[in-house]
Amino acid sequence: RDADGCPAPRSGMNPALWYATLEQSYAHFHEALERGALRQPHADTLAPVDEWGRILPFDPYAAESPAEFYAVMTEVFFTDAPTLRLCYPELYAQFAHYYGLDPAARLAAQQQEAAADHA
Repeated sequence: RDADGCPAPRSGMNPALWYATLEQSYAHFHEALERGALRQPHADTLAPVDEWGRILPFDPYAAESPAEFYAVMTEVFFTDAPTLRLCYPELYAQFAHYYGLDPAARLAAQQQEAAADHA
């Protein structure tokens, strides 16, 4: 692990792209929380809000540190891959390369198979 608590990229990955994507995604998430605070000044719990005013369905705790951001988004990668791919496509792509998995594509394929079975 690096000093910021995020793992180093795997062999075959572009380290500059890995770190830049993590840093940019973390910075974007901080900005989303700031937007959420402005739009919900009296809320007990802040919700991150994207540039278009949509609430992002991610735990605000991810903003605590780069390590927590990595941990929270990794959990989302495995539990709600389509949402992560939609909201943070570059981060999703890096995680897919890092973990050697594409859970959103696998889920879509399973849904297509189920639909074909019921047709």
